[in-house]
Amino acid sequence: MKRRPLPQRRLLAACITLMLAPLAPATASAQDRDNTGLGAWFTATNWSGDTLPTASTDARINNGGTANANSVSAPGNMVAQNLDIGVDGGTGSLESDGVDLELQFPLQIGLIQPSHDSGGTANGQAVFTDGAILPWVQDDFDDVIGALHVGAAYTTGEGIGRLEVSDGAVPAQTIGINVGYVETLEGDIDAIASANGTLVLRSTAITDSQVLQIGGVDTEAVGSSGTATAFVTIEDTTTDSRITIGQTAADAENSAARSATTVTLTDFTGPSRLKILDVDVISGATGGVAQGTAEVNLLRVNYQTTSDLDIAECAPNATDSEILPSRVDITVADSTLQSRLIDLAEMDANGNGIGDCTVVMTVTGSSLISTGTGLTIADSEARTESQGRSTASLTMDSSTLETTTLDIGLAFANGTSVAVADGSLTMIDSTATVGTRARVGRWADVEDNSTATGNSVTARLA
Repeated sequence: MKRRPLPQRRLLAACITLMLAPLAPATASAQDRDNTGLGAWFTATNWSGDTLPTASTDARINNGGTANANSVSAPGNMVAQNLDIGVDGGTGSLESDGVDLELQFPLQIGLIQPSHDSGGTANGQAVFTDGAILPWVQDDFDDVIGALHVGAAYTTGEGIGRLEVSDGAVPAQTIGINVGYVETLEGDIDAIASANGTLVLRSTAITDSQVLQIGGVDTEAVGSSGTATAFVTIEDTTTDSRITIGQTAADAENSAARSATTVTLTDFTGPSRLKILDVDVISGATGGVAQGTAEVNLLRVNYQTTSDLDIAECAPNATDSEILPSRVDITVADSTLQSRLIDLAEMDANGNGIGDCTVVMTVTGSSLISTGTGLTIADSEARTESQGRSTASLTMDSSTLETTTLDIGLAFANGTSVAVADGSLTMIDSTATVGTRARVGRWADVEDNSTATGNSVTARLA
């Protein structure tokens, strides 16, 4: 059973935290949208001081108004140093038809910043048709570390954001793009934060090859709770960026982290790595609770990578911690999924933690290929008086399975623990090629007065 690179996840969180210090120089002036209705971006009287934003001024659409721009009348790109749309309790919208957006620092849509102390709801929306969000001019890790946020909260409050781009481009540079993201920062005791993010990309490039994080939660404050909801639809797109869906971590004592994501990828090539539902209670987060759900639909997706395809990893690793029933439902049609390892429902319980993790995967008219360490369907490991259950079912219809190894229903327990793994593989008018090893049926290891149960079911239907 492999281990997660938690230090890397913590580094990501640290980078995001650094980003949320002022993104622009303190001396920068700001242009606030003062037209509360619909009005042109390029009309100066729609902005405070009757002055258009420039590359050295911040722009905020936070008063319920909508700024619009179209290629017929626009003199050039929309330009600002920063652009905030619906932040810290405000509301705002941007509509662009054929006009690009040029910023010095990352775009923020529906964001509750850590400095915000009055709760409430931030609600922002941006729609681009035949227009691009250009890469940030400032992209130096020594000076600026940032992400494009679409519905995010870093303290008490709710961040709601929507970004829709058709026939354009969005940058996933530096930290990347966070859609429906919550992080409570250390010291913000008992914070209650939530986020709801929606991203729709059609015939749109995701540039700069960093990470698209969908429905992420990290509760670093004692007693805090974070809830993230994300809806993502991407069509006719190619990217080398990584995609992470439902990375959910309770990272402090008595904190709670929950995520719910819905993702549909159609006519999609990439990403460089796909990770679906990673739910953790981090060691030291005594009494922490985490839960995640994900519904993922892949249609005509070409995913070929030398990294892994992880679907539902759960790890209650703290004293008195619990991962509530967490589940992934994934459908794959007319697609190729090829990776080094394919792992469905991995449970890693420790420190008397309790966890339950489930995957239901249906594959139709597709190829599922593991080129390295194989395919595992239900893998449960429990240590130190913990209890872990993993359940996974894979149904393949008119499809092809190729794997170096095949393991179904693996369980290991020690330290007076209980591990249960229930795995099933059903093949309907499909073919399977297995290389060096197949462990199909019961397979369990037990040490130290523990209980391990590995259950496997395989079926071939004409």
